[in-house]
Amino acid sequence: MRLRHLVALGSLAVSLAACGATATLAPGGGAQATAPTAVPSSGGSPAAGSGSPAAGGGGDAGDVSNLANATTKQMCTLLTTDEAKTIIGKPISIAPNGMAIKGLGTNCIYQTDDTMGDATFIKVEIGGISYKADVSLLGIGGGAASTTTVGGLDATAIDVTGTVKEAALVVRLTDAAKPPSLLIQAPTVDMAKAVAELVIPRLAALK
Repeated sequence: MRLRHLVALGSLAVSLAACGATATLAPGGGAQATAPTAVPSSGGSPAAGSGSPAAGGGGDAGDVSNLANATTKQMCTLLTTDEAKTIIGKPISIAPNGMAIKGLGTNCIYQTDDTMGDATFIKVEIGGISYKADVSLLGIGGGAASTTTVGGLDATAIDVTGTVKEAALVVRLTDAAKPPSLLIQAPTVDMAKAVAELVIPRLAALK
């Protein structure tokens, strides 16, 4: 349970480093940090509504100022367990759940087991920091980042390497220097992109 909570913090906890708190890397690619109380929650079905982002690189998802205030329950409506199972190729054995840290964002994690080991989970997170700041955090593991486009939005990805055990994809939702941003973690970049393609049109329901 402790390991799962450490990884659930993910970049939420790493984000604390940018805000002046102490953060250290934890097993599974997450981080351990001194943070406000986090509230776990269970997931549900995909959100209704669309809200397609602008076509072409450099677009944005419109007014996203309230996304960082989403609850874990809301975050867990962005992707169904069946969708997560199809993408990761294994059954999701634990009800989707995550953590929320006021002002820093919220995540939802889909686990194939309770180890939070390599290639065992997908994480969907709305970060309370900017795309630019989130991208800078991708380099902590030492992997090389690459730019891409997903769902018509600019994104930066980092794949699994010797030191980076989980691929990550950060999607720019608005001005690069303004929060929030979307972070997807998955066993591979292609999986992360597949998750993002499903999640991005559903963000409108959380605004």
